[in-house]
Amino acid sequence: MLKTLHLFFFLCLSINAKDVPTLTGPVMDQANIYSKGFIQSLSSTLREFNKSTGAQLQVFTINNLADETIESYSIKTVDQWQLGNKKSDQGLLFLISVDDRKMRIEVGQGLEGVITDILAGRLIDRAKPYFKEGDYQGGTSYVMTNLMKLINGEIEPKRITKKSRKQGLPFWLIILIIIILFGRGNRRRSSWILYSGVGGGRSSSFGGGWSGGGGGFSGGGASGSW
Repeated sequence: MLKTLHLFFFLCLSINAKDVPTLTGPVMDQANIYSKGFIQSLSSTLREFNKSTGAQLQVFTINNLADETIESYSIKTVDQWQLGNKKSDQGLLFLISVDDRKMRIEVGQGLEGVITDILAGRLIDRAKPYFKEGDYQGGTSYVMTNLMKLINGEIEPKRITKKSRKQGLPFWLIILIIIILFGRGNRRRSSWILYSGVGGGRSSSFGGGWSGGGGGFSGGGASGSW
């Protein structure tokens, strides 16, 4: 009888579980909170960063979590996408659930020494004012820019504090990062924005393939609400 109840419970969970879409690009915007230009610029930056460092950083926005927690859906997503290289496990997911007003940084095992739970939490705290004002692009830009700088060793972890958002980085610094880190600021790429069939959201699928490399995750990172 007990086994039957357990089976019924897990069947109910599977029915209500939120599906994970197919990974098609560095920025999966199912919530439609970004402009096309922002998706193109950030996707280009994340692709170049992946080529330069081997770290695979991913942005994923959704409308809501349905009946799941952001932690469970985040780990389910990275388990399916397997971001990062299998040997180095340098994958990272920045998940945003707009209706639930929640976000999470899920850190791959190979990056946990650089992006600690404390640092991930501080980045989320610093991004909250952007999200509260509906500036999703500014908040995303701030988080991803600082994540890349931390991985590259360009800033000291102690500089990521809980001070005012006035110290946050504007989106145009994303473009500056391309120029400084990769020396390709004057090279324009032809690109296309394709629309995902899941939830009507936009996703980046230009500039070649984008798929996980078998990276592992163990639940490192941090979550927050705004």
